[in-house]
Amino acid sequence: MAILAFDVETDRLLDSSRTNFGDLRITVAAASEVGRGRAAASSFYADPVGSDEPPLSGLADALEGACTVVAFNGRGFDMRVLRNHFASEAVERWTRKLIDPFEAMREHTGSWVKLDELLEANGLAQKSGDGVSAVEWWAAGERRKVADYCCQDVEGLRRLLELGKIAFPVKRWQDTGEGRKRHQVVTGWAELDWDRHVAQQQGMHPSVHKAYPIPF
Repeated sequence: MAILAFDVETDRLLDSSRTNFGDLRITVAAASEVGRGRAAASSFYADPVGSDEPPLSGLADALEGACTVVAFNGRGFDMRVLRNHFASEAVERWTRKLIDPFEAMREHTGSWVKLDELLEANGLAQKSGDGVSAVEWWAAGERRKVADYCCQDVEGLRRLLELGKIAFPVKRWQDTGEGRKRHQVVTGWAELDWDRHVAQQQGMHPSVHKAYPIPF
C-alpha cells in the first residue's frame, strides 16, 4: 500500500481570524505516490461538469487506498477543508493516517516553515506561485493553471520527502520596534530524518495524536 502526498486549492482564502474554514470550497486537488520513479501527480476537480477532468471523488479513492497520507500543514488546513466535501467519518479515517512534515518541524522548533523555503534549502526547484495566486487564477477562469500549480506543489513535496533527510531553518520572533509587526529570523538549522519519522509514526496506534519525539 502506498504513501500518498496530496494538496488542495480553494476558491477563497482564510480570513484574518482563521475561522471561516466552512466557507472554503476545494477547486482542485492533486495527489502522487511517494517513491522513486513514481508518475507525475494527478489532479482532481471539485466541479468537473462539462469537462473530461477527473472528479474529486478520485482523491477520496486515493486517500482511502493509501496506508499513509502526507500533506504539508495537512491537519491544520487540507483535512479541515475536506470536511466541506466528504463525510466526517471518512475525513477522520484519513486524518488517522496523516503524517505532516510541517507539523513535525513546528513541534520541534515552535516556528513555521513554508514549503517553498524547504525546497530552496534542500536544492529543489521552488514553486511558481502561492495560494493567493491560485485563488486569483481560479476566479479568472484559469482552471488549468490552478491544476498545474497544485500538481507542482505535490511534486515538490514528494521530491522533498524522497530525499529522506530534510534540512529546515529554526526561527525565532524578532521585534522590529517602532510599532511595526514582529517577524521571524533564522537562528540555525536542523534536519528531519523523514524515513525514520514515518517508521515511528506508522508504529503508533492510529487513534493516538500526541506529539512524538522527532529524530534529528
